[in-house]
Amino acid sequence: NMAVEGDHTSVGILGISNVQPLLLLTQWLPELELPDLQIFISDWLKRICCINRQSRTTCVNARMVVCILKTLESHCSLHRSCAENLIGLLGSLGSQSLSGPELLQLMRLLRTEDPKAAHPYVVPMLRAILGMARKQGLENALQYFDLSPSMAGISVPTVQRWPGYAFSFFAWLSLDQDQHGPGLLSKGGKRKQLYSYFTASGTGFEAFISSSGVLVVAVCTKKEYVTVMLPDHCFFDSLWHSIAVVHIPGKRPFGQSLVYIYVNGQQKLSAPLKFPTMTEPFISCCIGSAGHRTTTPPPSQISDPPFSLPSTPGRSSLGGILSSPGWGGLLSKPESVTKVISAGTQDSEWGSPTSLEGQLGYVMVLHDIMQPTQVKALYSAGPNCISPFKNQESELADLPSKLLLYYSPKLQVYRDTSWLVYSGVGS
Repeated sequence: NMAVEGDHTSVGILGISNVQPLLLLTQWLPELELPDLQIFISDWLKRICCINRQSRTTCVNARMVVCILKTLESHCSLHRSCAENLIGLLGSLGSQSLSGPELLQLMRLLRTEDPKAAHPYVVPMLRAILGMARKQGLENALQYFDLSPSMAGISVPTVQRWPGYAFSFFAWLSLDQDQHGPGLLSKGGKRKQLYSYFTASGTGFEAFISSSGVLVVAVCTKKEYVTVMLPDHCFFDSLWHSIAVVHIPGKRPFGQSLVYIYVNGQQKLSAPLKFPTMTEPFISCCIGSAGHRTTTPPPSQISDPPFSLPSTPGRSSLGGILSSPGWGGLLSKPESVTKVISAGTQDSEWGSPTSLEGQLGYVMVLHDIMQPTQVKALYSAGPNCISPFKNQESELADLPSKLLLYYSPKLQVYRDTSWLVYSGVGS
């Protein structure tokens, strides 16, 4: 109960708030004389720590693996069922992340003084190691940035002059269900930031995951905050998804600016969306971070939101009018996904910005249009593709010339100075 700060049977909803009691219980197991108590506590430790990825990540970051291995050294004082519970917990945490020193400590644990005698943990430990290495279900990212803390995120340098005419974003991400329960698109919630590019005057691009797990793409002008929502797709499923957002400005004088949204290589939506002025420097640029906060103006300075007429039956769809070969039409009615509010009121309408509160794979931002074939090729390459630009014969051959930023959780070194490369070591 102390670990979840509530009823421990509700850990899936509350999450682990205090991991220290769990570490202490793990350390105390060899000192408990009653086998039934050892089995009971170790079983609950396994349930609480493995219930979802956020709980596993919390325990991994608290070095619970080292604590378990230390406890297993006292195998003479542990009931066999208790030891098997701990080894099962070790396998689950190791599937999330296992460092080199931890793996070495695990191997040393299986050594015996008699080289001809097998350690009692050999069979269950081998089963746990095979479980760590086994690929289960859909592909998962092996390296990623853990942006679970609310103040986590990536801040990127100022863009003094936008080098192209469009804006494209591509990233891999994975989100768990909000541990405090999904919210509604109502006031007082929060928006989990995917990216934000803003000028000093507050205009720019933004995308976030709403409290209900829906992707929302936004453009902020000096007067309006316009959003396009991708309905019927919740990202709170703990799976890895690729997301691509492509903003295309309209051709003058009467062209319509559009936004295209792709999920897992497939176009899910296209809709009209304003395109901000690109002449100012973008001074607040963040990925997965709550970096840009909105200051709500006083009521006297907030204009009334624009009035939208309902659609008229019998007319041609806007997607059919605006669609062009190779891009596809509108997949949803614009009035069902588009919302316009006054600039400066987005925090009260959509909630305060926070970090992505999930895991982020590699990210790229382009100053040009990312073509549908390129989106599909990046998805097909998977979240563990170290360098998607190596194959110059593929559809991705011209991506480096369009690239503004590429951020990878896998440590890399590039010498190309025509675009920004950020790299690091993920979990």
